[in-house]
Amino acid sequence: MGNKVFINKDHLIETVYVGVQTASTIRQIAHRTAELAKKLQQQERPVLILVDLRQLHHVTLDGRATASRVLGEIPYQGIAVYGATIFLKHLINLIARATDRRNKIQTFSSRESAVQWLKQLVKPAPQL
Repeated sequence: MGNKVFINKDHLIETVYVGVQTASTIRQIAHRTAELAKKLQQQERPVLILVDLRQLHHVTLDGRATASRVLGEIPYQGIAVYGATIFLKHLINLIARATDRRNKIQTFSSRESAVQWLKQLVKPAPQL
């Protein structure tokens, strides 16, 4: 089973990383994520990304560099990551700070808390 990128029932872009990730696999996921982000924007929905790293085994050095680059290429209101090792949590937080996106990217210990955080980013439409 390989990586997956799809829009789930909550209208979140869900990405599931499986196995070893390289620059090539990161670019493939980023490309598919950008396509789905465009689709959500056309539907006037927020772009919220849920990242599952529970089955991730390793990210190569060039994969890490590619990941930090592609973050700036995808429009999003929030990215919630869960299932990361301690090392990856620190790396994700470092990338978020370095790219001045620390308010838009958060790591979580569970899927439920990640989804809850993403949902609170969506501001309800004003009542008339």
